[in-house]
Order: sequence, then structure tokens, then C-alpha cells
Amino acid sequence: MTNAPLDRGHVDRARAAPPALAAALVVAIGAAALDYTVDDAYVLARYARRLAHGLGWTMIDGPATDGVTGPLAIVPGVIAELLGLDALIASKIVGLACGALAAALACRAASRHALGGPSAWLVALIAGSGATLGIWSVAGLETGMAALAATIACLAAIARPAPRGMILGAAIAALAWLRPETAILAAALIATCAARDRREAKIALSIAALGALSIVAFRIALFGSAIPLAWQAKPGELARGIGYVARALAIVTGLGGGALLAFRAARRARTLRFLGLALVAHVAAVAIAGGDWMPGFRLFAPIVPAYALLAGIGGARAIALTRGLRRRIAIAAVVLAIVVPAVDALVQIPRAREIGETRARVGASLARDLARLAGDGPVALVDVGYLPWTGGFDVVDLGGITDPTIGRRSGAHLDKPVEPELLAARGASVIVLRSFVAPRIDRDGSVTGLAGEPVERRLAASAWLHENFRVERVVPWTDSYFYVVLVRR
Repeated sequence: MTNAPLDRGHVDRARAAPPALAAALVVAIGAAALDYTVDDAYVLARYARRLAHGLGWTMIDGPATDGVTGPLAIVPGVIAELLGLDALIASKIVGLACGALAAALACRAASRHALGGPSAWLVALIAGSGATLGIWSVAGLETGMAALAATIACLAAIARPAPRGMILGAAIAALAWLRPETAILAAALIATCAARDRREAKIALSIAALGALSIVAFRIALFGSAIPLAWQAKPGELARGIGYVARALAIVTGLGGGALLAFRAARRARTLRFLGLALVAHVAAVAIAGGDWMPGFRLFAPIVPAYALLAGIGGARAIALTRGLRRRIAIAAVVLAIVVPAVDALVQIPRAREIGETRARVGASLARDLARLAGDGPVALVDVGYLPWTGGFDVVDLGGITDPTIGRRSGAHLDKPVEPELLAARGASVIVLRSFVAPRIDRDGSVTGLAGEPVERRLAASAWLHENFRVERVVPWTDSYFYVVLVRR
């Protein structure tokens, strides 16, 4: 009897170790890539700063614009700005903390299943070893927050002995304000809850519906449309979405090793089977949405902890309960599920750090030059994140992600018509075009060859640009990325 408290303390510490490892791995990868900030994160930070300073939900002076796909993600930045802190740093810290907590919660849930100890350790290694959760949690967007909300929702739906409808509904409501494409995942989780306990499902559905209706009302009231501007500015293409999903599954699941383990876990338990189907539904939603143009697999980050939960449970059971060839296959699948994402992380971390170093080396001076050249006028460009954030100038968003006039036009992303009259009416005094090979410039300062996106190529070829603008300078960002800065003649 006298040893009972000591034994219990030892057990508690043993159970806490896997969640701590999972969180530590996510934080370590995020810290190693701390300098990486995706360009869109600067847009979110700019909205947060302007809102905190009383300038409204705007990118530039004027009516409110829907430039933030997940409005809830703006909260850390707004609070930071009100306290005199940096909005971007706040978003990165909160995102990383949320991503680490999501991984830890998945480990904690695994410890409550059969073979809980080995399962939890495997979940920690699978969830924490890859780049997807760690790097994207610290990239400055809503990804870490979405991962935490999705993980809480998944765990609430499969909680034992009964699902937790209130927690499930609240997590789904948060997801509605963070990542619209998680609606399919949310519906599948509510269906899971309904199959187990209809009363809890009704509670979950009521709270989730309030969250969904509130974001719809928010968008209609501020922007006049329930559809996020990003969905119109960057319409999904199924072929690209399928390719994105195929690449993501290969890396995130370790060439299918983790998926095999997750399938085994789902086959053995009804609640885990429901969870597996919900994750498959999210994968399908990502494919239908067209995937993502950003590097890595950001749209998979919200389900990485829940996937790791399935794979960890399946792996522990397969190794413990099988023999011979099946056991060797299970061990190989576990190794792939851990090693492939880890190798990817080792590849991605230097790339992520290089992006941050290049911005500091090349971008800061370019942003200052653009601000000087533009004066009080806006700069027309596609990359409306880092450069305007650092230079402090207004923009004409050629991609339309913050400009509904352009974003809601027909056409694919970066292929929407932007006529010279619009740029003239906006008073654009500087235009920045991108080229993926060195551009050709004639003696008159006109662009004669540009390998940019369609909207940029059309502007570069227009007689209006040749007559009214000349090339001021060409800035090599990398060997395959050039900024062409044009000013009025």
C-alpha cells in the first residue's frame, strides 16, 4: 500500500512521455524552420495590424475585403498588435503551440486503447517526425489552429464510452472559421457521432450549425458573399487536386506504410473505422478543392494527428499480435511511416530556412525600393504578402486574393483578366511582374520576353505597358525567380 502513490506517479509519468515527445518533435521541426513564412501569412498579419489600428477588415483603405480565408486565425495577430507586439510572430507562436498540442492529444488518446503504451510511442513518432505538421504550424497561417481543432473534433467523435457532442460541435464551429474545406470532415465526424449516440450528435450538430451560420453571416455582412474570396480567386482544378493528394499520401503516409497500418486499425474497431472514413472524406475534399499551390502538404496538416493515431494503434497491434511474414510486413510499414516523413523533413527544413534567408537578403531592400518608387501610389503585383508588409505600400492585387474586383472574375488563379484601364484607374505607379527565367528587356526598357503567370504575360505583352512603363530594374530572387520592376516613363 505504501508504494501505491509511487507506482501511480511512475505510471502517470510513463503515460506523459509519448505526448511530450510528440509535442517536442513538432516544436523542434517548427523551430528549425522558424524563418519560413509563407507569403500569404504576411497578408493575414497585415489584416490583423490594420484591424487592431481601427482601419477595418481591409488590405488597403476602402471597403472591407475578404482576404483572410480563416477569419479566426486573425485573432492572435490582433491581440498582439493591441499589446504592441508583432502580429506575425504571434501567429507563428500560437500556430506552433496548437500543432504541438494536437500531436500530444493524439498520443494521449492512443494510450487509452489496447497496447496503449506502444501505440502512444508510435503515434508520437508518426505525428511528430514529418515536415507537414511542424513546418506548416509555424508558417504563419491558420494551419496549426486548424490541426488542433480537427484533432479535438476527431477525438470527441470517437471518445469512449460515448462521443462528446458539445466538444465536437465547438471544434467543428472553430473549423468553419479556419478551413472551409474541412466541412466534409466535419460532416463525417457528426455522422460518426450519430451512429454511436444520437443525442450527442444533435448537440454537436446544433453547435456546429451555429458556427457555420455565423461565418456565413459574417461574410455576407462584410463582403456581400457567403463564398470565401479565395475560392473564387483560386478555383480548384480536380486534376491538380488528384495529383496533389497522390503526392501528399506518398510522403505523409510513408509510401503507404502508414495507410496500411491505419487500415488495419480501422478494420478491427468500429469507432476507428468511422474515424478512418472521416479522414478519407477529408482527402477527397482536398482533391475536389484542387489541392494547394503552396509547397508541402498544408491541407493535410489538420488530419496528421488523427491519421497518426490510427497508424500507431494499427502498428502496435500488428507487431504484437502477428507472426512471420505478416509481422515483418508490419514492421516495414512502421519504419516507412516514420522514416519517409522524417527524411522529407530533413529535405524541407533547409529549403524553408533558405526561403527566409533569401527574403532577408534580397527582399527587404526590394521592398524599400518599391515603397520609394511608388510614393503615395499603389504597386501592382502578384506577391502581395512580404513585399507590401515590409515596404508598407498599398497594392493592386493582380491575383485577386485580396481584391474582389479581380478575384471574382472568371478564369483560373493568376489567369483572370486585368485590363490596363483598371490599373490606370487605381493609380498604379509601379508594376512588378515575375519571370521564372531571366526576362528579356530591349534598349527602350520594354519587356520583350517574360515567363510568368498568364496575367503577368498578358500585361508584359500589352501595348499600354510598353507605352507607359519602362523597366527600372530586374531583381534575381533565385536562379528561377526574377522580379521585373516597371515604373512610369
